[in-house]
Amino acid sequence: MILQPDWPLEWLGAIARYREQAVIVSLLPGGLVLLLLSLGTPWYVSAAIAQVVLFPVNDLYSVLPLIIAWQAFKPSIAVIGTSISWIAPLLYASPNNAGSVCALVFVPLGVACALAQLGLIRRYKIFRSVLVKHSEADGQ
Repeated sequence: MILQPDWPLEWLGAIARYREQAVIVSLLPGGLVLLLLSLGTPWYVSAAIAQVVLFPVNDLYSVLPLIIAWQAFKPSIAVIGTSISWIAPLLYASPNNAGSVCALVFVPLGVACALAQLGLIRRYKIFRSVLVKHSEADGQ
């Protein structure tokens, strides 16, 4: 306070400039459809989707936890889905709009979740072998 007595005003000015420059997108209530589609998948898929849906998206990396959700599917399907998701910067100048996030991130994952619930694609049990090894080690 002695060296910079006006730092609170500068701090409030910086917050105001950030709010003007950074676009924050809420994915509610549309993102809840993806969360409902993920109910038949492992718990970590629903947790990753809930983390992205329930908190505002302020940049492209805010949807990064969905990579965890893709691990529930076969690697070939996961590569296709994440590839579609990562072309967003090529198609949209600013990925901070609900349309681009829904079209390029939620739709591929939602389709994969729906197809898995219908039994048309197999889920990939990545954590099952790890859990079995740990439980066998605990039992000995």
